[in-house]
Amino acid sequence: MASAYVTDRDLLLRGKGRKRRLLTSLLPMDIASGATSLECLRSLIHGSVDIRQFPGHPRLHAKVYLFGERDAVVTSANMTRNALESNLESMYFLLQRFLVAVGLFQLFHVLLAEPIVQNLI
Repeated sequence: MASAYVTDRDLLLRGKGRKRRLLTSLLPMDIASGATSLECLRSLIHGSVDIRQFPGHPRLHAKVYLFGERDAVVTSANMTRNALESNLESMYFLLQRFLVAVGLFQLFHVLLAEPIVQNLI
């Protein structure tokens, strides 16, 4: 998953038994404003979620939820309670044949392998 802001842990913690990875931003202003919750990130780490931080520049704005190597959701929704429960967000569910064509899985794997992307722990 890629989400600039993270305050909800439920979506990722439900996937126990699966490899779970999160790419997020840890800009001080996002943490100070509450857009990202350190308590939530701690819970995810204790729940064995591999969390990587994207550097401040360029700024991470993507919201992509990958499910295995087959399906994905590209959305305006960050991983926050408001985005998932009360905001009006747009989401597009993409099937494998389209994802292979646009290279979304490959892009995500390349981003996670970049030296500028740091492991949170």
